[in-house]
Amino acid sequence: MTDNHPFFSIVIPVYNGEPFLRRCFDSIVAQDFTGYECILVDDGSTDNSAAICAEYADRPDSPFRLIRQENGGVARALQNGIDTARGVFLLLVDDDDWIEPTALAELHRAIGEANGGKGCDVLFFEYFEETPRGRSIRRTLDIPPDSTADTVAAAIVQGRLSSFYWFVTVRLSFCAAVTFTPDVYGEDTLFVAELVVNHPVIAYLPRSLYHYFFNRTSYTHTASRKKHLERIAFLSSLDALLARYHRGELRDGPYDFFTVEAKFEMLSDGLFTKTEYRTLLPLPTPIDKKELLQYGFKKQLLLTLAETGPYGFARFLARFIRILRNILK
Repeated sequence: MTDNHPFFSIVIPVYNGEPFLRRCFDSIVAQDFTGYECILVDDGSTDNSAAICAEYADRPDSPFRLIRQENGGVARALQNGIDTARGVFLLLVDDDDWIEPTALAELHRAIGEANGGKGCDVLFFEYFEETPRGRSIRRTLDIPPDSTADTVAAAIVQGRLSSFYWFVTVRLSFCAAVTFTPDVYGEDTLFVAELVVNHPVIAYLPRSLYHYFFNRTSYTHTASRKKHLERIAFLSSLDALLARYHRGELRDGPYDFFTVEAKFEMLSDGLFTKTEYRTLLPLPTPIDKKELLQYGFKKQLLLTLAETGPYGFARFLARFIRILRNILK
């Protein structure tokens, strides 16, 4: 690596992550591959996060750089970091997660070996889910060896493939036309979906290199009306993205995965009245139970009850299932 041309640019958005930052940053320091920079974007933290970031950035010959911004959300923080990155490939890491010490070396090797040695634009890899009870669960991705950008795009848009930004590394030059969408819940799905609809050369490394921590206090796992309204905004943003690239055929119909998931999460959090629930994100009527069944009997039953039957009872059942699931995590 030279000062101006690291192979990897790692971007970490930071917001009130004080309890987790050292674990995350130390996993970067521990890499056995040195060709990287790490950009820390403090999104107006109100705890000691900024000081911890500065501590790592101020070390002699540190690969860390610190950017400070007023609180604007994770999408703006990520975009700010990407705009200042200087590497060949981009890797995004959340501030409460961490990576394996061999992660960069293995990703570098896999990129070089992809496509018969010609390389790739986007490399997917696997991860561990770390639960609050100390369980480490390996999560694999259903990406067959013969997958193309089109088949992966369809799998993402139809909900058959998770699309978190932290289990891909992408050629930085490929991000020039792709930006993070602020003020939506699901900015990572939009980012990855836009990457793959741009017809990159993709590859898949069946190695778990990232540790995703199920943080009960994170925005992802806390209930708020704001988050649900942002989830509804995401649906509109996804439609707009597919229209922009003339890929509307990728949507799975009126009961597509993301609509069903948004409705079920609204029901599980129980923050909306019956009228709000049925009008903010209406489902087509009459309810097609057979069509809904592809998303699981539980969701089919509860959504049908919430739309056409006793809403309060459906909300109670959904809340009970959510609480039980979290207890067992």
